[in-house]
Amino acid sequence: MIEAKNKHYFQTSGFSMWPFLRQQDRIIVEEATCSELNSGDLIVYKLEGKSVCHRLVKKRISAGRCFLLTRGDYAPSWKTEKVDPLQVTGRVSTIVRGSRIKTVKGVWQTFVGRMIILFFPVVVLTFLSLRKIL
Repeated sequence: MIEAKNKHYFQTSGFSMWPFLRQQDRIIVEEATCSELNSGDLIVYKLEGKSVCHRLVKKRISAGRCFLLTRGDYAPSWKTEKVDPLQVTGRVSTIVRGSRIKTVKGVWQTFVGRMIILFFPVVVLTFLSLRKIL
């Protein structure tokens, strides 16, 4: 990880965010408060000493406290993680894959993120079921 003013740079590994993020993608993470985060955002947070990038599935504010629920795109819909806002490094703003640079903030990207939350788990489960049959 490389740090700059209010930005953090990571290289991805693993498959929990496939196909949206792939191994060896580089991501730029901008610091964000709980009030700045939206459902569908990709957030990076600390879990057991490691940095994890997952999609914010739900944000709830109750009695002045913020509660976050995340999930990897490739994970089943019931496999979510509760994240304390103090664990959050920030929100992914940019993905660099090879020579391609993709900005992931804005209205359209938020919409796409929300659609992934709703539909991608169904696609993954269907794919896994078909693999077992074939």
